[in-house]
Amino acid sequence: MTLEELYLGCTGIGDAGAKSLAQVLQNNINRLKIINLEHNAIGDNGARDLALALRNNKTLTTLDLTHNKIGIPGAEYFFESLQSSPVKVSLEENRDSCHLVVEP
Repeated sequence: MTLEELYLGCTGIGDAGAKSLAQVLQNNINRLKIINLEHNAIGDNGARDLALALRNNKTLTTLDLTHNKIGIPGAEYFFESLQSSPVKVSLEENRDSCHLVVEP
């Protein structure tokens, strides 16, 4: 059995937890397709780590980061990374809200 969906909403992982998860995402042996990280106080630093991990990840399709503390700098990290990775990233209800989907 393979884990394809991971719900870590409301766990308070913050930027440190986002960094740890980003390290897992960079390892392409995982098969995660959907990750929900809503309500976790993740800021721009955590967003940077996650965005960089998406550049090489080939399995993830959806990353939900609603209700965190991500601002324009964090959104820009995702915009840059999603040029090479078609992942739907939800950033609604953050410090600066937006919704990013980059189609290949």
